[in-house]
Amino acid sequence: MSTYSFQAEVNVDRLLDELEAVGLDVLVDGITASETSVDVSTLVPLDAGQEAGLSALIAAHDPLQKSVSEKIELAKQFGREHIEKYQRIFIKEGVVQAGMAHLMALALADAVVLAQGGNLYALDVALSLVTPIPTFLEASRLTEMRNEVRAYLGMPLI
Repeated sequence: MSTYSFQAEVNVDRLLDELEAVGLDVLVDGITASETSVDVSTLVPLDAGQEAGLSALIAAHDPLQKSVSEKIELAKQFGREHIEKYQRIFIKEGVVQAGMAHLMALALADAVVLAQGGNLYALDVALSLVTPIPTFLEASRLTEMRNEVRAYLGMPLI
């Protein structure tokens, strides 16, 4: 086992993702990080090219950028909040009192599943395929819902 020490601030989860992306993750035994330094322990000593690659990766690492797992959790949270927001709106607008709750649930079933799972690009597509329901789920409301998702994703609004 060998240990390589660097003076750098790191996001360990993100660094692991980056190591995996360049194929160095299989050699890593562990990472110990403090606020200003990081030690990367490897199962075997790295060759000169691998050590240079690790050094370059640490130098280019941005600890403030979110890891993939953090992005997924944030997308799931956004999706759940997005659905809950529109559930409250639909209830206030009388969907339940008008007996339309079941029809609305059927119309938005795929969108709800995708939103809860954080699959926001697919959610945008699913919302584009929903057939509007007069009075309760107009095309303008669907566009509003899509634009909120698109704004979150950094996509152009429609």
